[in-house]
Amino acid sequence: SGSLFTQTLETDHSDLLALVVKDYWRQQCYPLQAEYVLWTLEHWQQPEVLQRKISPLLHAHSLPQVDLELALGQILQRGLAQQQQTLQALKAPWLQWSQELRCILDAAVAEKAVNGRSVQKRFYNPWFDKINAWAEDADQVQLDIGTGFARLTPDGLHAVWKDTSKVPEHPALEAMQHLPKQLENLTRALDEQALCHAAAWIKARFQREKQQRAEMGFDDMLTRLDSALQSDAGERLAEVIRQQFPVALIDEFQDTDPLQYRIFDAEIGRASCRE
Repeated sequence: SGSLFTQTLETDHSDLLALVVKDYWRQQCYPLQAEYVLWTLEHWQQPEVLQRKISPLLHAHSLPQVDLELALGQILQRGLAQQQQTLQALKAPWLQWSQELRCILDAAVAEKAVNGRSVQKRFYNPWFDKINAWAEDADQVQLDIGTGFARLTPDGLHAVWKDTSKVPEHPALEAMQHLPKQLENLTRALDEQALCHAAAWIKARFQREKQQRAEMGFDDMLTRLDSALQSDAGERLAEVIRQQFPVALIDEFQDTDPLQYRIFDAEIGRASCRE
């Protein structure tokens, strides 16, 4: 199996993991330039928060491909540049669109073409003021106009227009349907890239620390056996296991995860099995 003859099974590696997370923080976050430090503090605050955020990734049997030759600063530099480019493209038409939509609603209110209880200047003027402030600020990512996201759409106007055959059409109404999701995806992409980088780095260092200490946890028993079964000596190892344990009974089989199933599948080989 390629494992050491003498290893210690540790039921709690939480202290070691916390040390590794702090190592990542020191090596990857301390050298960051000011704008990237601000991003880190805004999204991760401190090592303990980062550890909670990456916990699901650390327990996943596979991670997205990450180039650990890149430092966190390079990930953030590239991601923020892409984010800024996409954000500028999203914002570009909105100063003009905002003015045009405001005029459309002003005229509709004056002509009493809309439900006066649902469409009022005191409702929509703050929406357009916020849209303008967002479009003019190159660094502002988030936009919060509350119910304006729903009202400033084709369906939103259709619901309040008295003569639905005269509901105005405008590209901003179509764009507003997708804007909240686009802004969410804009920030999520970089969040995921940075977290995957942290998780991959910490997971690799965590495994190396355990190997140097000749320690393993319960998850390691599975991952190391799976790795051994997929290696060049895997078939020989599976044959030895079959000889020692000719019958295997798996309780609660419906809870078997992909890694556990791959181990079982490799070990039984051509042997027959029954549910």
